[in-house]
Amino acid sequence: DEDGVPLIFNERFAIRMHPSCAGYRGMLTTFLLLAAVAGLEWSRLRPLRTAALVAGAVALVFVMNSVRIALLFRLGETISPEVAVNGFHNQFGALSLLTVAAAAAVLMQTAPFRRAATAGPRPALGGLAWPSARAVSDAAAMTAPLAVLMLAGMLAGLFAGEFDWLYPAATLAGGAAILATRARLLPELAAPSPAGPLVGVAVYAAWILMVQEDAERTRLLRETLAAAPGWAAALWIAFRVFGSSVVVPVVEEMAIRGGLMRLIDAATRPALPGRVSLALAVVASS
Repeated sequence: DEDGVPLIFNERFAIRMHPSCAGYRGMLTTFLLLAAVAGLEWSRLRPLRTAALVAGAVALVFVMNSVRIALLFRLGETISPEVAVNGFHNQFGALSLLTVAAAAAVLMQTAPFRRAATAGPRPALGGLAWPSARAVSDAAAMTAPLAVLMLAGMLAGLFAGEFDWLYPAATLAGGAAILATRARLLPELAAPSPAGPLVGVAVYAAWILMVQEDAERTRLLRETLAAAPGWAAALWIAFRVFGSSVVVPVVEEMAIRGGLMRLIDAATRPALPGRVSLALAVVASS
């Protein structure tokens, strides 16, 4: 086009190819994720095969970005420009990146990429200890509902337009994940106390004061709900309130406090006094 930005277009739909669409950030993110996994397991991995796997995953992310652009153009041309730009464009890249990185991380745990002698405990790292298999399993179980919520939101987001009518899908998925893990969650809940609601109100007030209103999003929300049937608007608002005030806080606390914080504490406790280890785990997970 006139600004020197590559343009793919026909009479119905056009895509301006900004440099950020080239996929370099996704490739770098994939490399860093897999390099971190490989670094933690390096003594148990076959170096050349692992390096080739990481390189292949990074290349595949680049290919998937090309597929994303092609599908984006096709979707915008034949079905819905709004969904293509506001939904598919925002979500497909992240989903494909996560899928490739997760598949590569799983492959690292298989026999072709592992050294022959991998039995026994992992070596300590500078006084830190590897969390036990039970601790890792518990953390994974506590983190799973947040992963389910986010994945459902991203999948629904593929088909969302400018207004996210599919928000209830993520809320339902997150609520179902909480119910599925309730046996593990219920023992974690402390007895109610006045301090909890008071702290919640204080944090909410601070949040409202710190976050400026987005006038454009407010306008879109009002106009869209006003134009929708009353029952649909009321149902969406109910899901939005329940999701943002009940489901999301629960799954986030399960993952951050019930999962990540305890993993950090388990890794640092052998090298630090108990109170220091716990304080570090709280700060780092936050």
